[in-house]
Parts: sequence; structure tokens; C-alpha cells
Amino acid sequence: MPFYKLVIEKNNKGMVYMKKVIALIILSLTMVSCSELAEMEARSQQRRMERGRQCRYNYKGEVQHCGYIN
Repeated sequence: MPFYKLVIEKNNKGMVYMKKVIALIILSLTMVSCSELAEMEARSQQRRMERGRQCRYNYKGEVQHCGYIN
């Protein structure tokens, strides 16, 4: 087998390996980002629950507006 074919095969194997590594890095970054977003949403939800709400009603007793108490 000629030398240039060996070099091409070696480079292709390296490229395949590099593509796999890059795909793995992107996947892991996506997972970390999603878990961080989930944690941030949980913290935000907890703060909202702790603050409480105050609602305003019209003369019919229907809710007009509900806001969080500072």
C-alpha cells in the first residue's frame, strides 16, 4: 500500500475521532445549560411563592389584577 494512502487513512481516523470529541463537548454543554436553566427556574419559582400575592377585584367580584407583594 502506498504511503500517501496510509497518511490519508490516518488523517481520516483522526478527523472522525475529533468530530466525536466535538459532538461530545457540544452535547455536554447543552446538558449543563439545561440543568442550569432548570435550577434558575426552580429558584425563581421558590422566590415567587415566598413573596405572596395581592389581588384587586372589581365591583362584580372578578379578579382585575394580581401582583406580588414586595
